[in-house]
Amino acid sequence: MRQDIHQPASMLAMPDQTEPGGASAAIFAQPSWVPSELTATGDATGEIYSELEDSSHISCDNTFEPIGNVDVDVDVGGLSATSECLFIELAEKKSKKRAGNVENLQKLRDELSAFVKLGIREDLTTLYFALQRQLPNCSADHLLRLRLTGFCHKNLASSKTMFQFYISPRHYGPEYAWVHCTADFARSSLISTSQPTLCHHLTSAEQGRKSLLISINRQKQIRLRRDSNMMSPSESRQPESFQTALKYGKPTRTLPMHSLSQLVELPCIAMTDPGNAIEADNRDRLCFNMALSAFFLFRTPWKQVRWCGRRNFDANIHFCRDPATRIIHHQTEALLSCPIGPDSSHPEYDKDLNGDLNLLELAKLLVEVRFWETPDFLRDPTGLLSNEDIRKNLDYFINNHRELGRREGDFLYAVKACIRPEGQKFEPTDDGFFQYFSAEILRPLASYAGINCLAVEDLKEYSVSVIEEQRKPLEKLPHKRVKGPGSSTAEDFMHRMRMFTNAYVKVRRNPLRTPLSKNRDRKIRIAIIDSGVCSRDEYIRENRRNGRIKGQRNFSDSNVDDLEDFHGHGTTVAKILLEVAPETEVYIAKVTSSQSLSDQELGNIYEVWQVDMINISIAIEEKSVDIDRALARALIPASTIIFAAAHRNVGQHEGPTWPGTRSGVIAIHSTDGEGRPQGHASVGMDKYFATLGCDIATTESFCTPGTFCRPKRTEVYATGVSYATPIAAGIAANVLEIIRHDAAPDYDDVRRWFYNGQYVKRLFEAMSQEDNRCRFVQPWKFWQEVIKGETKQGDVELRRGDGGNVMKVLQMLVSK
Repeated sequence: MRQDIHQPASMLAMPDQTEPGGASAAIFAQPSWVPSELTATGDATGEIYSELEDSSHISCDNTFEPIGNVDVDVDVGGLSATSECLFIELAEKKSKKRAGNVENLQKLRDELSAFVKLGIREDLTTLYFALQRQLPNCSADHLLRLRLTGFCHKNLASSKTMFQFYISPRHYGPEYAWVHCTADFARSSLISTSQPTLCHHLTSAEQGRKSLLISINRQKQIRLRRDSNMMSPSESRQPESFQTALKYGKPTRTLPMHSLSQLVELPCIAMTDPGNAIEADNRDRLCFNMALSAFFLFRTPWKQVRWCGRRNFDANIHFCRDPATRIIHHQTEALLSCPIGPDSSHPEYDKDLNGDLNLLELAKLLVEVRFWETPDFLRDPTGLLSNEDIRKNLDYFINNHRELGRREGDFLYAVKACIRPEGQKFEPTDDGFFQYFSAEILRPLASYAGINCLAVEDLKEYSVSVIEEQRKPLEKLPHKRVKGPGSSTAEDFMHRMRMFTNAYVKVRRNPLRTPLSKNRDRKIRIAIIDSGVCSRDEYIRENRRNGRIKGQRNFSDSNVDDLEDFHGHGTTVAKILLEVAPETEVYIAKVTSSQSLSDQELGNIYEVWQVDMINISIAIEEKSVDIDRALARALIPASTIIFAAAHRNVGQHEGPTWPGTRSGVIAIHSTDGEGRPQGHASVGMDKYFATLGCDIATTESFCTPGTFCRPKRTEVYATGVSYATPIAAGIAANVLEIIRHDAAPDYDDVRRWFYNGQYVKRLFEAMSQEDNRCRFVQPWKFWQEVIKGETKQGDVELRRGDGGNVMKVLQMLVSK
């Protein structure tokens, strides 16, 4: 028995642990049942990597030699299965409010219920007792660190559970190596031999630098009771007989482990530094994995484990970090530390805490992980703060933190649920507790992390390592690799566009200019409704960093943060718009994973972002009542300007498509760089607006996450009305940007006068040259003619060579 000691961060400078040994730097938080006067130290080695094959997939088939099996009778009675229907009573109204997509929430609910039925809690309980019985009267005081994967794995062969953890061979002395273990509940062939203890095998595995596979083979099925009271281990009344077999794995080496408390104190040298901090997306997933793991652990004997230390409330979770590269491995899966052995006790009850202690500890960890810091009010080296003090301070912190915005709504909801008094009214073994946990904590965190499938880890039978499933990333943009016949005119068009923006748009970002009035101080906002953007695209990443991409959301899925483009269409549209309109703020709305928009996916994009323009480049097969209603809301006077592709990109005789045909929407057609209509552009139309949509050069450049290599750049050429639409939207945005800065005081409320579809249509008529019904929009020619004063513009008197002519004409178009 012992107390874990918080060691200073200075001990983190550790040698390579290829050989067992090295400086000790592990941080062990104190379990609730350990007397405070007892202390010990431990080595800081733990993460295993195979020396014979890739560490991400260590095959154990035919690599373990049987070394013994033990027959044990373990009492696991009193297990309740009434939580199998965990989400049945949840209100659909709350589902829609917090996650937005009922269908995917139903999928999560059903999936969680299915995993409960598979017996994850029962297997955790069996593992707990098996480890206890394997270490009878052991004086080594072993520590275990359980990997918090969420335990919901897709086991390809038998749909059985598998747990990964590390065990220290002892808890004394300056040098030892953690032993990686996998507990497998799938069927295995067991060979009866002698029965040495687990302690003996841990020592042998440490000396041979091998891993251990613990195979547990039940002799009879657990019978689950339908009551809500779980018996304590000492009161269990229903025995289960099973065999435990131990096998050695392949040679391994270990990496140091560091506590969360240590890691958050390390300086992040730069945003590109792969070490010290866990990436933001991984922290979101980590929060969910911790909560999902707690969901299963809190109903088993593992509920005794404190997730935060009793003395100073330090986090009792750890991570493996390579001292050479400083990279934190398995960033979404923390390691929960606890002692194992024949003796254990329950956490003491805190009558002064107005909430649940287990949930309070989880809330504290969620906040630390989310902000990657320990809030000042949780820094309590003296241990004088009570649990209730911490709960109140935590409540104040999450309600007043300056970084918490709209996106954090689901995260806030989950943390508040952890610290609300409602969590106290349930016993940890009540079904009501787990209904509360799943509805108020798990579901919001799933929405926050963009998770629509619980079983993201895929475990092959007899596999030692957990492998996270990844959808196939975008490897190349869907465009031509060679220049087309219109490339030269397209290059000339884009060159003139860049000259125009440099001369008339970018110059208005001068900080020495007089500050704009309140009605004009917001930049033009454009939402791109498409297939998302590729997170690996170099140009997209650059514009996320510099703030040009201001907001992003998935409107077609409960995973609101899933913006990944698996086709390339949305990525290309975004890149073109960002280039053409350099002063706009762009918002990415993913509504599809392909090239078409379904009937129920437009939603309330305008209400969420209050955008000035919407770009819809994807085609819709037929008119949708739902989308039409959403467009009607967005098209109210002086509200939103909507550009849409006039037709699909296929077929020489393709007619106009909806919503390009809808009244109020500005339909855009495609031309080459000199204004010649492309193929089917004029079908079924009288007069129509068109701009460049042929052989538009863009760069294909994909970064590899976690590397510093400069990505390979390839020039590709996009053709289609899909890509003419963002150019038209960019032209309109550029003119409105000029108006925002230069319009006369009489037009101070620029949004009222200029930000509407009718004005932009009049603007395009003025800036275009008609040729056989096609109105080719090119702003620079209009600018040149108006400044020269060579053409008559209504009743406006133009002076030759006067740059002020342009604003006079733009203002005249309001009343035209």
